[in-house]
Amino acid sequence: MQAHDIRVFMPCKNYQQSCDFYQALGFNVEPASADLSIATSGECSFFYTNRVKLLGIYSGS
Repeated sequence: MQAHDIRVFMPCKNYQQSCDFYQALGFNVEPASADLSIATSGECSFFYTNRVKLLGIYSGS
């Protein structure tokens, strides 16, 4: 097995605010689905997801 890329999944509390934030930092943000985007800058890239409630990371709304 040979890995070419490893990306981390980052949950976010406010999905749209995260999209705006990463774009303001200069990342290219591409939606992968309704709840998942890929942020890329140069060779750095990561996924961020709107699924925090499913992951149980934040309490409340």
